[in-house]
Amino acid sequence: MKKKYICFVLGLSGFFLGFIVVLVAMGLVTFLLEEYTDADYPFWPLIVAPWLALAAGILLGLFISRWHSQSAGITWHFGRKTKIAALIFVVLYLVTWAAGAPMVQSMNTQRALEQWREIHQEENTLLSSINLPHIETFAAAPIVPFVVASYYEYHLARLCGAGGWDIQIWYLVGTKRLLFFDIWRS
Repeated sequence: MKKKYICFVLGLSGFFLGFIVVLVAMGLVTFLLEEYTDADYPFWPLIVAPWLALAAGILLGLFISRWHSQSAGITWHFGRKTKIAALIFVVLYLVTWAAGAPMVQSMNTQRALEQWREIHQEENTLLSSINLPHIETFAAAPIVPFVVASYYEYHLARLCGAGGWDIQIWYLVGTKRLLFFDIWRS
């Protein structure tokens, strides 16, 4: 049992490592495209990034788990409890996709609007930009149940904004930010 637990932990660690490495690599690709090309960079990496990161995490986790299983001589038998656990995991993942990702988008928008209100209260005037605030979410997808990764950007004033990857825990009635990777900030 201890060997299977170690195998599971190694697989889960591989999943998170693969996810983070690909997410950071896609952020760097986006940054380099923006910095070193004359044309506007395409947003396809931003839309594809969570899927590539998820796929890389799953593949690396499976590879590490399988490698450890073979080297330790572990045989896996999937019984009824394992199948029920997998079904529960899939259902929770789908619930997170259907309800958690939109909640994360709403909370990101709410957070940006609160910052915008603070800026306007401090300056006590309306800034001279018609199209502000501009808040846009390009991608939001669950990593695992109750953990959602999203890429969003916001402009609150002429030189006040940010964009990047946000990883949050969704707990049915709200969200809690775990990590925010700035791709850009002004």
